[in-house]
Amino acid sequence: MCNIGNPQAVGQKPLTFVREALALLDHPALLDAAGTRGLFAEDAVARARRFLGETPGGTGAYGHSNGLPQIREAVARFVEARDGVAADPDAIYLTDGASSGIAKVLRLLLTGPGDAVLTPAPQYPIYAAWAAALGGHAEATRSTRPRAGT
Repeated sequence: MCNIGNPQAVGQKPLTFVREALALLDHPALLDAAGTRGLFAEDAVARARRFLGETPGGTGAYGHSNGLPQIREAVARFVEARDGVAADPDAIYLTDGASSGIAKVLRLLLTGPGDAVLTPAPQYPIYAAWAAALGGHAEATRSTRPRAGT
């Protein structure tokens, strides 16, 4: 079940911070409702207030194609702190999951029936599926390292 994005199906506890912050972002009236402090963690409330202040009009059906600027800036700061290298928020493209990210990249790469994408073997099946749907194909690579005992 984890390979389809549902680790809770095998017992992993959900990341409550993300869920709480998103709930507050999508329904800001909860920020001032009685009992909110008891239902939501203080850091989730603070993050939601900050992002709402940086997002004129709040969340909605449409946003920046590559992700909200303040979220990309937070990701850039995280990458810089973690990896010790500069990260440009304008070079960060956020997606709503691995599958949509893969689809977006393959749409850029595959422009005709002769186009192919090199994938590992075994591969995540969506690579070949998207390549075929876009009129191209996937070419699998195989390791050339000798197997143990040979």
